Amino acid sequence: MTLPLLKVGSSPLILLVLVNLFPFLASLFLSLEVVPGEEEVS
Repeated sequence: MTLPLLKVGSSPLILLVLVNLFPFLASLFLSLEVVPGEEEVS
């Protein structure tokens, strides 16, 4: 009974974490992609 409970409970939990961290992760990802990626390619 523990596994189904974890599966059901982890989905909304992960969604909440993603929604809360999305702006931070998006800015971090864009910063990492723009700074080393574009400069090296150019």
